[in-house]
Amino acid sequence: MAGKQLTRRQILGASTAVLAGAALTPARGLAFGGRAGQEFAGKTVTVGTIDGELGNGVQAQMGAFEAATGAKIELVKVPQAEFQTKITADLSSGAGTFDVIIEPFILLHGHAAAGFYLPLEEFTAEDPDVDLEDFIPLLLQGQGYYGGKLYGLPYKADAYIFFHRKDLFGDPAVQEAFAAKAGGKVLKVPETVDELIETARFFSKKFNPDSPTEFGWSHMAMEGTNPLYIWASRLAIYGGGYVDENFRPNFNNDAGKRAMEVAIQLNECCPPDVGSYSWEEANTAYLTGKVAMMEQWPGLSKIAETEEGFWGRSAVIGKTGYASMVGDMVNGSLVRSSILGGWTAAVSTHAKDQALAYRTIAFLTGKEGEPLKIPAGNDPCRQSTYAIPEIAAANPLYPTLQENLAQGRITPDPDAPPVSNELGTEMATVFNRVWTGDLTGDEALAQVEERWVDILQRARLYK
Repeated sequence: MAGKQLTRRQILGASTAVLAGAALTPARGLAFGGRAGQEFAGKTVTVGTIDGELGNGVQAQMGAFEAATGAKIELVKVPQAEFQTKITADLSSGAGTFDVIIEPFILLHGHAAAGFYLPLEEFTAEDPDVDLEDFIPLLLQGQGYYGGKLYGLPYKADAYIFFHRKDLFGDPAVQEAFAAKAGGKVLKVPETVDELIETARFFSKKFNPDSPTEFGWSHMAMEGTNPLYIWASRLAIYGGGYVDENFRPNFNNDAGKRAMEVAIQLNECCPPDVGSYSWEEANTAYLTGKVAMMEQWPGLSKIAETEEGFWGRSAVIGKTGYASMVGDMVNGSLVRSSILGGWTAAVSTHAKDQALAYRTIAFLTGKEGEPLKIPAGNDPCRQSTYAIPEIAAANPLYPTLQENLAQGRITPDPDAPPVSNELGTEMATVFNRVWTGDLTGDEALAQVEERWVDILQRARLYK
């Protein structure tokens, strides 16, 4: 990853701008052909997705797809900065350039709400091989369904992971120092927020001058990126959410305030300029050995084992451990929550051959096609794929990723089309001021709630 990573919110913002003036086009009639080996011989289907891991994944599947169906994929890899503007313009205009689109599921929900994607139940009902139950249940439910209908099939799994310096956690000298500071407690991967905060303080020179690292924590706190993630998973643990079933804000409450207390204490264990940290800066602090722990998307596992990149030279090769997200005790039980992201494949209402378009997403997300896209960086969405011994052996992160995928209780951004981006931008802007010390947590929660009520009422979602 050599350049700046486009954030989910930047992609979503481009989509919202185009959707604002979009005219909805009704879906054409559905049709689904048989599954004979060459039933689509000589035909072409156009797949649009983002340049990079997603596009490279599809490219790796194209030969097997043609052998299985007789059809060819015309792949359009759209640059990050142009991706959602082009996709949404194509869908809203009815141009029909793309038969199949693979995009972040939050965007898919917005496009589905606007009528741009086909419901898939009539296709899946006639498809004996799709095996919907094989998908990780939360992925299929959260990514594929919107408004009670199935609009997409999960293509790439994504969930927040707990990363830590396993070399330090396993060092007898560090263990002894921790025990001395913590009244005899054993240094271990934290399971509760109290353990997490205590451990983060131990690894921060601000609180422990003898710490082997400068800071205990790092996160993406910059305005316009993802400054709510340090708070969101705890919000879900304590029973809160972005909005409730009536689209009313559900975070300026005990759950949101407790989650904010935890986030502020973790933020105190971060570099002093963390308020300016995006993906690159947050990860650089970890990759250069300055930070002991952080929560991040699975992509960090790959660059942590890469000798050199945007961060300079890696100081953590072979030193990174993975774990489930830190939880907390709720009503006597340990509750964990990950942030559940991912990319989903859908069929445009303007697809030239809807049966072929469905067959395409069924293959690209299916048991035969899924393993082919993994080397390009697309983690699997099917339980059966994680169970393949060769795949599990080649990807040591996968057992932990699967655990976190199974406990995803909240999405990266609010899911409230057509104002998802507006809500997320407001929260990101205000929360950044907490991490820079310009607002208290309670002030931020109250400000965001007030602004969200106005946005949701104007969108006629607030009930």
